[in-house]
Amino acid sequence: MKPYILMLAALGLGAHAQVTQPGAAGDYCRALMLDNAANYQAAVDQLVDSYGLSDSDMLRARLLEARAMYSSGDYAGASTIYHAILAAAPASAEVLVAKAGLADCLYARGQYAEALEAYRAVGAERLAPADAARLNYNCGICAYETGNADEAAKYFAEAASESVTRSAANYYLGVLAFEKGDYAKARNYFGLTNRTVEPGSRAPFYLARID
Repeated sequence: MKPYILMLAALGLGAHAQVTQPGAAGDYCRALMLDNAANYQAAVDQLVDSYGLSDSDMLRARLLEARAMYSSGDYAGASTIYHAILAAAPASAEVLVAKAGLADCLYARGQYAEALEAYRAVGAERLAPADAARLNYNCGICAYETGNADEAAKYFAEAASESVTRSAANYYLGVLAFEKGDYAKARNYFGLTNRTVEPGSRAPFYLARID
């Protein structure tokens, strides 16, 4: 049960330098390309030499390093970077990204209660609609995993309003309805899922039990 990773959507890291440029700026650009190619360890290694950047680009480089660590499964390492950014640059534009990344790390480690609080601290109202939907979906999972079905349903209903999370959110709304014994509503929600991908591919299991 993977989260929609807010840090990926929110980073918006652009390459301000050419790949062939020598020095730290070129290292940063090459690391961005490696990360986009899912070569996460190489991206982290490339960033080791990323010094001499401007303050804003250094923060972006650190966020990229954290993203690479997260993607390679080093949640503790990524969390350390996010905490450092929040402590060192609390007024920077990158704070929202760091908060979202920290929440993603907590989620990935199964610390759902802490992750829910961290996602709330990001604030859906501060995000673009698609990112707000991802956040609401993640909050729904966290609420569901901590036993708060009613709160989870509210978050999933919000997430179902955007196409990026609509299928997954409707799947969990179906699960919640099924668990309450409202099989007609559950069938309706499951009918709105994409059954070719997770988690919608699990809908037939519930539909078979309804039938």
